[in-house]
Amino acid sequence: MRRSRYARLGLLATFLVAYFGLGAIALPASSATGGAGKNADNAVKALVDSDLVRAQMVTLSAGKARAYLADRGVVRRIRGRVLKLAERDGSIARINLSPTTEIRIDGRITTLKRIRRGMRVTTVRKGLASALWLYAASKSPDKYWKKVRALISTSCLRVEVISLVAGELVDSRAHTGVIDSASDTSLTLTESDGTVAEIPIDITTEVWLNNKLTDSAALRAGMKATAMRIGEGPAIQVWAAGKKTPSKPGAGKK
Repeated sequence: MRRSRYARLGLLATFLVAYFGLGAIALPASSATGGAGKNADNAVKALVDSDLVRAQMVTLSAGKARAYLADRGVVRRIRGRVLKLAERDGSIARINLSPTTEIRIDGRITTLKRIRRGMRVTTVRKGLASALWLYAASKSPDKYWKKVRALISTSCLRVEVISLVAGELVDSRAHTGVIDSASDTSLTLTESDGTVAEIPIDITTEVWLNNKLTDSAALRAGMKATAMRIGEGPAIQVWAAGKKTPSKPGAGKK
């Protein structure tokens, strides 16, 4: 697990350097608080890359939480409107299709009859409903994972991404909500749908407040934050936005 954690951290660092030019630490000190949300959003998006196996994204729209499931693999069989998909970790996903499922091969609209065994496909569905779309690649490289990344936005409450990195499965997770409490060892967030996420913190956790590198002592109840971690492990990164108020002597962070 330690190797997986640092492998993913390396991928995150690579993305941040590429996105921000000089690297995340080189962000200007005058960056606005609103930018913290954007940077957190981009950091979460970086979890979805060409190593994607499958992902789950929970968003909030019109006050309702909606879960989207993404699967990526090779077509094993199509029977009727049920697609049997072999994913890169050996898992088999059965995806229901419908007459309204958008189907594309190499970017061109097509029909289910054109989908063949052995094709590399990416599907997205809402919950366990039929797929919203199915994109197939008959040519290399397969870049449809970028369509999954595009689903991640500031309305996302939580994201779980399963990737295959250097032959090893990595379970990357991100939670966004309002801080209920924070300490040197844990962070509690309440997400917009009422879900409470309790996330461990340790000395390796990288904490950003209003785009400035800091530590967990700066986190306060009421701040909006995004925490990223591997599986149930401690947070790798925390991106927070809000006003830092001095704590009273002897008082803990709430």
